[in-house]
Amino acid sequence: MWLARYYFRNLRPFYHGEVLPCGGPLVPGINSELTFLICVAAREYDPELKLPGIACSLAHLVGVTEDEFASAQDLSDTAKGIHALYRVLCNHGIGSCTVPDRPSLAKLPGFLDEWRTELASSG
Repeated sequence: MWLARYYFRNLRPFYHGEVLPCGGPLVPGINSELTFLICVAAREYDPELKLPGIACSLAHLVGVTEDEFASAQDLSDTAKGIHALYRVLCNHGIGSCTVPDRPSLAKLPGFLDEWRTELASSG
């Protein structure tokens, strides 16, 4: 419901590389560190849909923690940092699955180094 309200209030689509602050835990009533959603392209299938007269791109909204998102937020190209973060999530088997009670990857030793490696590999 929250996403539907956001979409209809703003009357605009979600774009890959975008971040949405949730203003609190992703799921109200659940103690969760996930307080942001990142918008990314699917890896499991081609996210581009081409229909007669129109095309669109499907997006996954993935829950992340504030400390996972912090490094990307400090970049001049936030979208590039978000895509690197998504690759790190995928490397750890999280991918586009949002599990509200998962711990933050940013607390793992080497998280920033892994994120920087993914960032550098994106060009």
